[in-house]
Amino acid sequence: MLKQTYTEILDKIKSYRFVIVDKKVCELYPEILSGLQQETTYLVDRPEMAKNISEYEKIVNNFLEMGITRNDSILAIGGGATSDLAGFVAATILRGVAWDVIPTTLLAMIDASIGGKVGINSKFGKNLMGAFHAPTNIYLCQDFLKTLPQQELESGKGELLKYTFLNKAIFEQVCKEGLSSDVIFNCAKYKQQIVDNDFKESGKRKTLNLGHTFGHALEKNLDIPHGIAVYHGLKMVIEIY
Repeated sequence: MLKQTYTEILDKIKSYRFVIVDKKVCELYPEILSGLQQETTYLVDRPEMAKNISEYEKIVNNFLEMGITRNDSILAIGGGATSDLAGFVAATILRGVAWDVIPTTLLAMIDASIGGKVGINSKFGKNLMGAFHAPTNIYLCQDFLKTLPQQELESGKGELLKYTFLNKAIFEQVCKEGLSSDVIFNCAKYKQQIVDNDFKESGKRKTLNLGHTFGHALEKNLDIPHGIAVYHGLKMVIEIY
């Protein structure tokens, strides 16, 4: 996990041949698209809607046609839905290749891109076809938050709030600094440390689901962003206990 400037991101993406990127990111940052190899870059329109078997098959067939090998690494650029989809492609194509991720939303930076839970949706629910396949590298660039819609920023803050209940140092840092670059990095690092010791979620990793039981129910029934649902889920847990 590395902090990167936007200039460093632009330089880094040039080394990747196979890339899955949110189309919206390319519209906001056209220099990213111009730095990628067009024939092996797959643009995903509305990533959450694209987390389906049909879109997955299109990506896999495109990369196979372009000659992907087990020595290649796939790069994901976007929010949590993009990394879910890209990570699942990486986990399954050629029985698994390495992948890296550049998260572009607050939620993805501190939660969704970390931990290796990847997958696509079924008509029976979200992420019911998936795998545990951790990215090799996560590149954190706070510059992407400058163009993040307010609702998406608030969604990310819902997950950030969860960390303040789980870790005293993060709580104190948030109280002192608010949403700073160091807060984002430390939240991400905290989750990574837990995941490293409990990859398949058999123990302590379950604590990262704080607020999520109620949150997932609210997210599904009210159709609200994930992190905002988690915020309300945390509130409900506190009220109960």
